Amino acid sequence: MRKRDLKNLKINRIFLSLIVILTLTGFLASAKPNHDLGTLNLGTIEVIGERYPRVRESSFASCEVIERADIKRTSHKDISSYMEENTNINLHSGGVGFVSGISIRGISGGTKNNKTKVWLNGCPVNTLRRGFVLEVLPLNSIERIDIIKGPSSVLYGGGALNGSINITSVIPVGESYDINYEGGSYKTNLAGFSLQKRTEDFAYGGDLSYTDTEGFIKDPDSDNKLNPATIVKGGITGEYNIKNNIFTLNARKFNSLKDSPQFSFKNGTFKGVDKNINTGIGIYSLSWQHNFSKFRTSLRGFVNTETEKSDEMSRESSLNTGGVFEVSSDLSENLSGIAGYDWENLYLDIDTKYKDYYQRRLSPFLKLVYDIPRGPSLTAGGRYSINTEFSSRVTPKFGVSWDIFKDINFYGNIAQGYRPPTVGELHSKSLDSFGDPDLNPESSVNYEAGMRYKKRVFKYKMSVYKTIVKDMIVNQPPEETEYNTDGDKIIKKVQNISGTSPYHGVELGATVSAVKNIYFKISYNYLDPGDLTFHTARHRVKTRLGYRTERHSVYLAAVSAFDRYLWDYEGVKRGDYTVLNFKYGVNLTGNLGLYARVDNITDREYYLYFYQPTPGRNYSAGLNISF
Repeated sequence: MRKRDLKNLKINRIFLSLIVILTLTGFLASAKPNHDLGTLNLGTIEVIGERYPRVRESSFASCEVIERADIKRTSHKDISSYMEENTNINLHSGGVGFVSGISIRGISGGTKNNKTKVWLNGCPVNTLRRGFVLEVLPLNSIERIDIIKGPSSVLYGGGALNGSINITSVIPVGESYDINYEGGSYKTNLAGFSLQKRTEDFAYGGDLSYTDTEGFIKDPDSDNKLNPATIVKGGITGEYNIKNNIFTLNARKFNSLKDSPQFSFKNGTFKGVDKNINTGIGIYSLSWQHNFSKFRTSLRGFVNTETEKSDEMSRESSLNTGGVFEVSSDLSENLSGIAGYDWENLYLDIDTKYKDYYQRRLSPFLKLVYDIPRGPSLTAGGRYSINTEFSSRVTPKFGVSWDIFKDINFYGNIAQGYRPPTVGELHSKSLDSFGDPDLNPESSVNYEAGMRYKKRVFKYKMSVYKTIVKDMIVNQPPEETEYNTDGDKIIKKVQNISGTSPYHGVELGATVSAVKNIYFKISYNYLDPGDLTFHTARHRVKTRLGYRTERHSVYLAAVSAFDRYLWDYEGVKRGDYTVLNFKYGVNLTGNLGLYARVDNITDREYYLYFYQPTPGRNYSAGLNISF
């Protein structure tokens, strides 16, 4: 493994991508464009989860879209709880103060989220140690979320093994200010503030939120709570238009301080508390976009940082810098395409008694879409992944999409994913995610076919898939007891599951709104995980019955899981569960809204991840003031 001294390189690496952008922008801004960018008119190029051109990725794969209006109606505390209740993917979340894990079609990186590539405003935001923490973003900062299922390495890079999540933050369209407060069970308090303003050429916004809770896990020997948490997060965004150039700045910071109870992975026995877990995450990006005749060009630089330390764990810090360059175009009436490359520089800094580690990635990519007149649309693309520590790899994707009838679309695709281990997975000294320098890259291939039907009163979608993962990287307890060089017992270790792991499944979803103001949604997942049953359920059902008008919004939602597994090598079953949630909201005036929620109405006791408890019945109420 190549190793470099972070102390000499860190500052230069942090700002390298931003300096490159500013330098190139100064040169390119002097060019006279042939096409007015105006208000981001992207022609037939689909804007998918960002304000940057992407070539109709959702047309050839299963995709779920979450709009800002949908989020505001539900009054959830964070993204993870919203997505668990409202999307067809599964999240491992232990409530306020816990970070959540993403599982798409049974393939999960646990709470490390390292199987899913997450993009914010056109830049990857995954960190080395934990993948991505959804709780970094407050809900009021999000305009749209696109969830694309299946390997997405062609456009979204290494790490998109089971899918990608593309998040667009709010860009102001006028001037507004929002204040919100929520109080609830477990002495939980949440307060937030956000502002937006736009002028003719400039727009900016900002948000700040604070959450504090005493926790919900009781000490077996007393009434004290074992998982108190305090979270502070905030961010700014700005957009500046000058001479047909658009510059966008995003900066976010997340800090949490919490205690985390530890339970036996074998039987759930309480083992103690890891106190004062201090986690800090930073996400920063700067982008430039311009149109040259038929070509749309964008250049973005990003910096992602993470630091974590606790009373039981030595400090570990990661730094991820890089950039994305893209050119997209409608090459002809029927042909469009996108080409570019992205690069990442990855660092891991482990306390003072360990060495620092470094890794670099570079990946050119190309994707084309051809629309056959009165026939299907075809797509083909590929990515060439170059890594300083592992062999290079090509990951192709082919797809077809056909609107056979006006309201019915059929699609299918074959795609490959590839993810080399990060320096964190190779060299981390954390006892709950101990690294292995001999890890192999993991890869996947996905076969999918599906259909969509859309009418005003009825929407239906279905997909059938098979995903085969080779040499999957997991973080779980070693089969035999292991210790680090200091004699401390390793709790969980990063390791390969050798060979291939096939996943088969069916996804169904429908929305009915035949009666005015009343709607019903249902989704069903069937999953056959083969021998790799780690934290999977064969059957998942999510339903929601709701009523909404301009002033009132009320719904009852249910999340159910059946035929669940804990271990992949012992076949231990978990209990089935159904969780009911209720919400009512009212808009009293144009500026004041009130809401109340009851989550886990039946006080169901269940576990999502190993034996980590989840909240029982809990209540919350809040208000939102806009002006």
